[in-house]
Amino acid sequence: MTKVQQAVNTTKDIKRIVNQSLTYHPRSNDGLILDKLAQLDHPPHPKQPPTNLKRKARRVYFSKRLALELSQLDTPLREQYLRTVESCSTLIVQEGKKLISKYCNNRWCTTCNNIRTAKLINGYEPVIAKMNEPYFVTLTRVTVNRSELKDEINNRIKLFSKIIKSIRRKGIACNGIRKLECTYNIQEDKYHPHFHLIVDGYDMAQTIVKKWILETKNLNIKIDEQAQNIRPVDDGTLKELFKYTTKLVAKDRSLCLPALDHIFQCMYGKRTFQPFGNVRMIKEDIDEIQSQEYDIEPVETAIYQWRGNDWFCMMSGRCLSGYMPSDNMHRLFEKMVT
Repeated sequence: MTKVQQAVNTTKDIKRIVNQSLTYHPRSNDGLILDKLAQLDHPPHPKQPPTNLKRKARRVYFSKRLALELSQLDTPLREQYLRTVESCSTLIVQEGKKLISKYCNNRWCTTCNNIRTAKLINGYEPVIAKMNEPYFVTLTRVTVNRSELKDEINNRIKLFSKIIKSIRRKGIACNGIRKLECTYNIQEDKYHPHFHLIVDGYDMAQTIVKKWILETKNLNIKIDEQAQNIRPVDDGTLKELFKYTTKLVAKDRSLCLPALDHIFQCMYGKRTFQPFGNVRMIKEDIDEIQSQEYDIEPVETAIYQWRGNDWFCMMSGRCLSGYMPSDNMHRLFEKMVT
């Protein structure tokens, strides 16, 4: 038995190693990562890795590369970005068919967002299923400049809270879930914070929209009344509610790093999801250390470390997923706006 195997005899020891063995890239004197996710050759593996494991590797690659680029901006979130680069899914411990890893819980991390989305759907879907008449509602106002975004987000949150309180003061049941989202238009250089809701009852959905329009006009803010939308809930609207906080990649397949960083700064520390009425809150945070079973060749214990584009076994050198970034992935980062 090797020293590595001796160190991971129990689940407790596995979690300790995952928690302690975080860094796979050394930092230079100025704190930046020295190499940018260099490609490595893949040793042969005895069994074709499952598709969901390759998808996980793709998300890890994208998230680490994005966070690495964001960390090189002049931003107060730099250490948080580097936490994604250095610690999120960097080390994987395999026990049988179970893979155990540590996660960063950051909103720009597509690896963590995938787990968060599943958690929120599992938590809120039974509540939505019990609603008599669930409707999907979009509330929006005019787009804003960079300097206006933080105050605008705060003002919209306060306005929505005011509307819900005014309804409840009348003794009317108002139950649902509110989600904050913000997108960026690179052509106009404008930010678009808005709300998606799931509300129980068409009449209640109409009431909220009417009050939103009225309150906005009372504040002398222009509003496109047609942009407010009400439609029945289906599988598509559920996915729309629980997906990303902001679109990381624009429709033209571009990445605008300064805009993304600004959105993350303005939304940092704010609840993306807020239930109201009798809907119980499901916490957005995900567990720091998690395990998942995959259809892979079982082993008693193995430790894999992320190296550029895949995890490689620290004992055998064998890769775990077989993932290689596509040409489209490379072009995406070649086109990014800094």
